[in-house]
Amino acid sequence: MTECVTDYLNFCVDPHQSGIRVLVDAREKLHIPWGDPSNQQHGDNMMAFDTRAAMAHGHGMVQTKVFQHYLPSIRALWADQGIQNAYDRRREFQLGESVKYFLDNLEKLGQLVSPTHTTLRTPHSHSH
Repeated sequence: MTECVTDYLNFCVDPHQSGIRVLVDAREKLHIPWGDPSNQQHGDNMMAFDTRAAMAHGHGMVQTKVFQHYLPSIRALWADQGIQNAYDRRREFQLGESVKYFLDNLEKLGQLVSPTHTTLRTPHSHSH
């Protein structure tokens, strides 16, 4: 994997997963209905994701297969009108500034993740 692609993956895996979780939680707390009620299952799936456990098994990295497992839920949630409405109200809760950029580029990220790479490093796995 090229250094540029590796840096992109290192930076964006955690914001995708934590950012969408913040939006799912905010949608509920702000009493915003789902655009598609079937996305409740995707929301539950993301809220059940244990970042620490996933990173512990990958020695500070989220395994590619774990990330790929959650990618369809992240895509479905970001496309949901309720999540978009929550995003529009982001001034009412704390959300990272780069979340929209990465969620808008999920297809690019999905293409960068290939079965030949077994792990994706998160920002927390960098050694300085």
